[in-house]
Amino acid sequence: DAQLAEYHELLEAHAPEGAAGGHRLGGYPHLLQSNFIEAQADAQSRGIGLESGELTWEAAAGWRLLLQLVSDYVYMWGTDSGMLYFMIREDDLRRADFSGVVALTAGC
Repeated sequence: DAQLAEYHELLEAHAPEGAAGGHRLGGYPHLLQSNFIEAQADAQSRGIGLESGELTWEAAAGWRLLLQLVSDYVYMWGTDSGMLYFMIREDDLRRADFSGVVALTAGC
């Protein structure tokens, strides 16, 4: 948990000033909450809960943002300011294997 928190703090510290959280293809997710999207992706892909004690930093660190979509007036992901994230393991992305992509939502 501490390593994931440090990782997100690093991302926030190096984000461009006033960076918007719009649609993204690749890159880093714009987090709406202090959630650990990489850990959530790993947990969902393995069918375990976040509190299971089976999650590790190494497993969570292997996940990357594939696509991020922001709620708009037509589609709402959770809430009017929600996000839909598609996450993929880095190794799968290198092989162009999209069979293990995980979709997650977050809202404010």
